[in-house]
Amino acid sequence: MRPVWAIVGTWLAILLGSGCSGESQSSSSNVSGRWCGAAVGTAAECVGDEVEYLELSQAGDTVTGVVCEAYGKECYDVQAGLAQAGKLTLFYTFSGERVDVALDVGNATLAGTFTSTKCACSLPITLHRIP
Repeated sequence: MRPVWAIVGTWLAILLGSGCSGESQSSSSNVSGRWCGAAVGTAAECVGDEVEYLELSQAGDTVTGVVCEAYGKECYDVQAGLAQAGKLTLFYTFSGERVDVALDVGNATLAGTFTSTKCACSLPITLHRIP
């Protein structure tokens, strides 16, 4: 009879090696952190008109957080945030309007569009990870 530790070790190796560890595996980079529409050194420097500031948390493919016009200014909760296959999608609402966000995930940038019902327009944006 094999020792229990040998059986447990074998199963653990199989589970970890097959990606079945119980946690969701994502092929995209983790978007957790602070992001600004301008290349800045600190979050407090992310200011100005329509600069956009995001503070995101990712668990598996689910993304939560806030989207702000600038650091600490007019912030709205992320809704339906999803990071999969190198893409980040989410939306937020304000004053009865909706903004849909679709971004490509890079190592230090998020690039794509913010599409708003307020202006019926899509605005291109590149966000930079704040160190």
